[in-house]
Amino acid sequence: MKFREIIEYFVYSNLFIAFAAILMVFQTDFLFELRLTSYFYSFIFSASIMSYSFHWYLLSDVENSFERQIWTHENKKLLLSFFIIGTIATIYFFTQLLDYWFWIVSIAIITFLYSAVKLPYKPFIYLQKIAIEKTLYLSIVWTYITAVLPFIISSAAWQTNNIVFILNRFFLIYAVCILFDIRDREPDQKAQIKNSITILNINLVHNIFIASLILFFMSLIYLHQFNLSFFQLLILSLPGILLWVSFKKSIMTKSGLWYYLYLDGLMMLSGFIFYLIVFLNSVANYF
Repeated sequence: MKFREIIEYFVYSNLFIAFAAILMVFQTDFLFELRLTSYFYSFIFSASIMSYSFHWYLLSDVENSFERQIWTHENKKLLLSFFIIGTIATIYFFTQLLDYWFWIVSIAIITFLYSAVKLPYKPFIYLQKIAIEKTLYLSIVWTYITAVLPFIISSAAWQTNNIVFILNRFFLIYAVCILFDIRDREPDQKAQIKNSITILNINLVHNIFIASLILFFMSLIYLHQFNLSFFQLLILSLPGILLWVSFKKSIMTKSGLWYYLYLDGLMMLSGFIFYLIVFLNSVANYF
């Protein structure tokens, strides 16, 4: 198997996005010293595998599709296996977090509805007729899971810096989602998906992307007033900087790995760097 094929399996099987999710949670945990349990991390990982495997397994149309859709069509049995394993693991780890069932079940239902519109049954077909702000929807879900839920699970006190950090995460994720929707404009228009990024003038969409990144950087400046160091803020700013400088490439390319490896990877980049620093410090202390 070629190196590119290995990368495609890792990314398109949803393992990469599951690791991204737990690194984004780790970032929140690390910066605010929440001390989240291994059960919560395991739940986030398995739930991500379950949710994304379910979402991509429902893919039916591969005509004039992108490379990920083609890969998915050829590997549906793998996705089904991951969905089953992910579901079993998610149920188990959920039983260890029952004190927070309301917050977890609420976001689980919202996440399910995003994929459920693909199901060929009346209750779900009706959902397709409802105006869905896909970009905003996904951004809120990802922000809730990786930046809001950790505070809830850890019973942390709600302070201004927590809220600003959550908004900072949202603006970054929203900017990434906008780039995905710019790529998907034509398929979404054909499918009559009602989404502002799909129907607005493309220049206005570009301006919304820029505005989201500006708000991302402004919220980082505001966070400097609190406990976060300049070095930590510099690490947090890296994904926004890379999004900014690679904007033209992002709106020109159709490469699946660019979107699902590079752009999705930017969401967890700062979390990965923080984890690497912690890991290297622990190794240094060991020796």
